[in-house]
Amino acid sequence: MENQRIFEEAYCLDLRRQIRNENYAGFREADYDYDKDRVMVCNYIRPEGLLEKMLAFPTSDLFHPAKELYEAYEDLSGLQATYDPFWIYLSLVDLYQYVIRQYPHPEEYKSQYALNHFFMSKNTAYNLRGLWWAIKMTIRRDANGNKDYSRAEFFLNEHSQLTQSMSESQLFRCEEVTRGVVEYFYEHKEDCNRDTINEALKYLNMLGSIKQLACLQSNYITQLLEERIPIIKASSDQQNNKTTLQRIVSLIKGT
Repeated sequence: MENQRIFEEAYCLDLRRQIRNENYAGFREADYDYDKDRVMVCNYIRPEGLLEKMLAFPTSDLFHPAKELYEAYEDLSGLQATYDPFWIYLSLVDLYQYVIRQYPHPEEYKSQYALNHFFMSKNTAYNLRGLWWAIKMTIRRDANGNKDYSRAEFFLNEHSQLTQSMSESQLFRCEEVTRGVVEYFYEHKEDCNRDTINEALKYLNMLGSIKQLACLQSNYITQLLEERIPIIKASSDQQNNKTTLQRIVSLIKGT
């Protein structure tokens, strides 16, 4: 077994600068071409066989690779789990074959695409850091420490709109809020659509301007949504009916 390696912070800045300048040379080889002299050795062990475990699942499956990633690095401290050079090293070296399989040919997109998926420039479930945090924020543990991944699998595999909207929201930084939101939509799957999700998150963001959401329990967040979302849906139905009526009137008038 060997210790985990990560990139130097200054090297990560250099790599980001290359991508902003549309220099995608490193992505054109079977393995990412990086400077081995700008790597640091950490004081914790690098897990063995993680890449093979993550590649064993189809590209459409985010949950199972994320679960393997989380369990391999379950003991990360909060600082380690938010440290970009760690995740950038994983995405370009240890787990490069997984990431490039998920997001092939990054040079065909705008530079921000590569920065988001390989360099952690955006909070999203569609990079390694986001996958790890998606599991961290949604698993449940019983009194004996046994883990329930049902909400995590729902969050990552069943509703891409919830995955994207929630993981890219500032609310995703608060564990209790994330658990409460995911729990609501897990129990009310019929409400899991773009408009309802976005309006629910907008409501919680507005609430966060007058309340410390981080101090609230997840079951309270779920209860808030149980009270609010019927109002959101009723308002949406009213607006849809109004739009439909306007279209009918326009047709009758021939306008």
